[in-house]
Amino acid sequence: MDHERACDAVRTAWHALRRDRIDTELAAVPVARLVRGAADGQAVQAAGVRTARDVLDAGAAGLEHMGLSPRSARRAHAGARRLADGIEADLSAHLDADDPGPHTVALLVALHVLLEAGADADRTAHLAGELAADLERLLGDAEPAAGYLSMLRAGTDLRENARYAVTALRSLMAAAEQRKVPARFAQASVDLLRGPDDPGLGLSARADFAHRPGQYYGLLARVVESEGALARP
Repeated sequence: MDHERACDAVRTAWHALRRDRIDTELAAVPVARLVRGAADGQAVQAAGVRTARDVLDAGAAGLEHMGLSPRSARRAHAGARRLADGIEADLSAHLDADDPGPHTVALLVALHVLLEAGADADRTAHLAGELAADLERLLGDAEPAAGYLSMLRAGTDLRENARYAVTALRSLMAAAEQRKVPARFAQASVDLLRGPDDPGLGLSARADFAHRPGQYYGLLARVVESEGALARP
C-alpha cells in the first residue's frame, strides 16, 4: 500500500541518517584508542586500519590476518563495537535544515510527503486495511459460488454461507462506492507517491520544516518509535 511505502521511506531515510552519523563519529576515533602497543598499532595502520570504523569493518578475523593476536583482535573489535553502541544510544533526532546532508534531505522529503497527504491519507490507509480484511474473509466464504458445479459439490452449510457472502460482498462494495472509497484511494495514492524525484520537493520540505518543526519531529516519532530507534531531540 502507498501509505505503508511512504512510512517505509521515512524509516529508511532515518536509519540511513543514523548510520551516517554513527560512521562519522567512529571515523573520528583513531585506532590507537582500541589497540595496545605500538607494534599492534603500526601493524593495523600499515594494513589501512586507522579508525574505529575501519576496525568494525575489518572484524576480529581481519585484524588477526593483519598481525594481531586473537586476543588483541577480539579486544579491539569488541571495543569498537561498544563505542558504536554508545554513540548510537546517545544519538538524538535533531535535524539540521540549514546545512543538511543528503540523508537529512531524504528524511525531510519523506516526512513532508506524509504531512502534506494529511490525516485523511492515514484514515484512508486504515480504511483500506479494514476493507481488505473484509474482502478476504467474504471472498473465501463465497468461493463455492464461483461456478454451478462448485455449488453442487458444496454441502448445504457451505452453499448457505456462499450465498450470504455474495450478498454481503455486494453490500460492502455498494457502501464503498457510496462513501467514494475508490476516489479516496486514488487521491491518497497521488499524494503519497510524490518523492525524491520531484525536483522542488527538497526545498519545499526544508522550508516547511523550518515553519513547523514540531509536526515533523512528532510524525518521525510516530513512524519509527515502534522500532525503538528514536532518541528525542
